Amino acid sequence: MNKKKIIIISIIVILIIISFLFISLIFTQKPNSTNFVVQITNLFPNSNAINSTLSSKFGNEIDQLSIDRTGSSKSEFNQITDFSVSDLFLIKDGQSSTTSDILFFIDKDKGNLYQKTKYEDILKISNQTILDSKKIIVTNSVDKKYNIYIKTEVGGVPYFLNTKLSQNLSSSTKQNIIKKLPNYIQDIKPSPLKDSSILLTTKINDQINLSITDQNLEKQIKIFSSPYQNWIVDWFSTKNIILSTRPSHKLQGKAYSLDIQDKSLDPIIKDFYGLTTLTSYSGKYILINYFMNDSIVSGLYNTESKVLEPNKLLFLTNTCTWSKDPERLYCAVPINTKNLGLYPDDLYKGKVKTTYQLYSKEPASGAQNFISLPPNSPELKKVTLIKVDSSQRTIYLLNSDKLYQYDLLP
Repeated sequence: MNKKKIIIISIIVILIIISFLFISLIFTQKPNSTNFVVQITNLFPNSNAINSTLSSKFGNEIDQLSIDRTGSSKSEFNQITDFSVSDLFLIKDGQSSTTSDILFFIDKDKGNLYQKTKYEDILKISNQTILDSKKIIVTNSVDKKYNIYIKTEVGGVPYFLNTKLSQNLSSSTKQNIIKKLPNYIQDIKPSPLKDSSILLTTKINDQINLSITDQNLEKQIKIFSSPYQNWIVDWFSTKNIILSTRPSHKLQGKAYSLDIQDKSLDPIIKDFYGLTTLTSYSGKYILINYFMNDSIVSGLYNTESKVLEPNKLLFLTNTCTWSKDPERLYCAVPINTKNLGLYPDDLYKGKVKTTYQLYSKEPASGAQNFISLPPNSPELKKVTLIKVDSSQRTIYLLNSDKLYQYDLLP
């Protein structure tokens, strides 16, 4: 055999080996999987120590997470509305005369009010349309009715509308009266207790006031007053209220704890640009985001130990919600953590384009789980709101303004 033939045969053998390796690689890869890099930005000045501690605790999971998109055969992910929804409010089990959670929401374009339980279809419950609705809040009423407050605006002037609906679903479609509330009411928060009291934020004579009042807005007990105009209020317990300053990447934000009894105001988090917060039901944990070095940082602050710990993933306050027993975070987490713009300004303006995955995190145990959607589920492109029911087996979310229901079957 001459030298030329030997070279040709050697080349053919090499090509066969390469082809075999390539085919083997294709068939051994896990289908429908996506790997993405999750970057952690340091929350503390001592960055080297923090990175060392995290690396020893979580290993390579900090740098790269392998995500299985194959889904679960024991789950359902369904689109509930074909119309756009402006806001959601979930009345939890035990807060009404019914035996299940009730979801309230508004048709963004036509202004119709709807309600839904886990196992029933949506029910139109208002005979009047409320256009330009921005927000919906539902509280209990002493006469076994729901107090529903809807924030809207006319000519750029925001105000609240109030109506009452029977807690009996079959009679909810009866005629209901909608009443306009005074323009000085800036915000309304329902009581963390199962009662009909509410927390009012009002603006009078260039002062922002917080008052606890009854459903008729008559017996108001003022607990706070400030010349600062842009407080973000979170009423999570009968003892404390969390007050945060208006978030912007240009401003250093602060968060305070307001004691309802002695009316003292104590700083808990301060001097973070773009600071946003989300407090758990017990008040023990506060999810925070802020903007640093052109990146969004996510951390969990423990109000008892006074420790701020970084999250492995980018949990965002506007796409997360807390459950109660046990306390867990349920979140739509951006897959691509880069190019998220100026936080939170660009996010609120709808300029950020990314896709999301669902996760849960239990701070007490440190457990963090990827929530896999069923095969052929729609892509989560623009998640703006998420809620979880009392059983922690149903998640409601707004995806591209449409309402979806995710059920993890037993």
